[in-house]
Amino acid sequence: MLSSLTLFEGQSAAKRRLLEVQQWIEGQSKDKTAALSSKMRARNALLLTSVIAIQRALRGHQARLRVHQYMQEIAAASCIQRMWRGHKGRVVAQDLFWSRVQVAPTQYSLALMMQRSRRVQTISGWTEYFDTDVNCFWYMDNATRRSTWDAPEAFREALTCNWDPWPHPYRGAGEEPCRQAFKTHEEFQTHRATAHRWQCLACEAINAALSFPRCALCGSGSAMNARDNITAAD
Repeated sequence: MLSSLTLFEGQSAAKRRLLEVQQWIEGQSKDKTAALSSKMRARNALLLTSVIAIQRALRGHQARLRVHQYMQEIAAASCIQRMWRGHKGRVVAQDLFWSRVQVAPTQYSLALMMQRSRRVQTISGWTEYFDTDVNCFWYMDNATRRSTWDAPEAFREALTCNWDPWPHPYRGAGEEPCRQAFKTHEEFQTHRATAHRWQCLACEAINAALSFPRCALCGSGSAMNARDNITAAD
């Protein structure tokens, strides 16, 4: 009877011990599970914080890029508008300038001027004409057909007379050509318009050298015929 009681008590103690061990294991498992859950929550919170920080940095970077691009577009548009307004202003100012200095204000009057004037030379896209009616030089831009009394820079560089007296019918064959150099273009123009005059054989009008061989008054080309006759006689 005693042994049975002792055996029962031993079994009860073993059961209690087993129960305690199971409870301890369950407690340890719960603690570990809680700790693991806490770590997972902390890790997830850290990941979430990192993701939010990365997204915030990315959105901020993209926003700064958009703002920078927008400011560049504004600056480029302002620069283009400024350059265009400057170009338009220069075009208007240039048109106003040429409207005041042009020899012929219309294309029709320009055509009449070209018909009555003698073409002298062409330099750098500009053609020089000599108007026998007013005894003056004028210039036309072949690209824009703008005309002016003032000589362009290309004509101001060549200030030497190139008058060749022969085969002029009223000059001797031994006379030296004129190669006089001038300091200003005004002096050069005056010399070409007034020096080396010749007389028309048909109407006996006195003409400037630049109108040779056609008379500015009657339009006769008899000087050229006389030259041919003199050359043939020689």
